[in-house]
Amino acid sequence: MKKENFQTIIDAILMISALGLIWYYSNGWVVFGLLIIANIYTRNSFKPLENELAKATLKLENLEAENNQLRNKIDFLLNEKY
Repeated sequence: MKKENFQTIIDAILMISALGLIWYYSNGWVVFGLLIIANIYTRNSFKPLENELAKATLKLENLEAENNQLRNKIDFLLNEKY
C-alpha cells in the first residue's frame, strides 16, 4: 500500500473520530457542516488518483487502436496472400 493511501485512511479515521466527538458534545448542524468540509477534502485528496486513471485509460485506448491497426494489417496481408 502506498504511503499516500495509508495517510488518507489515517486522516479519514481521525476525521470520523472528531466528528463523533463533536456530535456528542454539540448539535447536528455543526456535524453537517463538517461533513461538507470532509467531502471537499476527500474529493481533493482523490484528484491524483483520478489523474492516474485518466492517463491509464488514455494509454489503454492507444494500445487498443494500435492493436486494431495491426489486426487490419494482418488481415490485409492474409487476404493478399490467398
